[in-house]
Amino acid sequence: MRFFFRNFSGVLLLYLFTTQAHPQLPPSEIPMYGTAGKKRLSERDLAFIASIEKAGKTRQSVARELMVKAWAAYGKSDYKSAIRQFNQAWLLDPDNGDAYHGFALISTVRDKAGDDAEKYFRIALTKPGVSPNAHVSYGRFLWLVEKYDEALAQLHKALSLSATAHNARANIAMIHYKRSEWSKACEWARGAKANNDDQKPEFLEEMCTKGGLAAGPPPVTLAKARPATAAIRTSRKRATK
Repeated sequence: MRFFFRNFSGVLLLYLFTTQAHPQLPPSEIPMYGTAGKKRLSERDLAFIASIEKAGKTRQSVARELMVKAWAAYGKSDYKSAIRQFNQAWLLDPDNGDAYHGFALISTVRDKAGDDAEKYFRIALTKPGVSPNAHVSYGRFLWLVEKYDEALAQLHKALSLSATAHNARANIAMIHYKRSEWSKACEWARGAKANNDDQKPEFLEEMCTKGGLAAGPPPVTLAKARPATAAIRTSRKRATK
């Protein structure tokens, strides 16, 4: 899911913890319908749930379908559609951690509400089965507000859950850059490139130059090369027999 960071950039630091004036939004466009998790089901809600059950589907399965649509809308910066579907998914399955992840991103990108965003990130990570991407998004949020150690913990957690967690390495590289740890930034930027993370090409070369390292893959040491050399020799011997 590459789109999480499309509008989630450092410029938000200017606004994240500043009270913003927003036009009045309908409940369907406010996280948790603006009820802090205590929404009373309307007749329309009940009819929606009844139609799902009549179709032989579970609330959880429909919530997952809604999440796919919500992320697609978010990726197009269609926050109105995205938040409505995040809300519907949450209504059907309050234990769906990815719905809270969505609330956190909407609070960050659309509302510039840092406190709300952090609250939803924390809730998301308490839910079973939440995507590793939630840890990546939270890690990015944390380094943007200069909580570097906490950010690293979240990003490494994402990688422990999924070795290919998108943008985890790119964000770790950025943290080391912020700390002027050039060689570490270079190493993680190389990994980010190999993982096809979102990263400016010049960033890798700049970090590696400052760190005195090559921008390409690290050279294979003699010790690492020996097993491979032995395997090649063995295969050649078998081929000549």
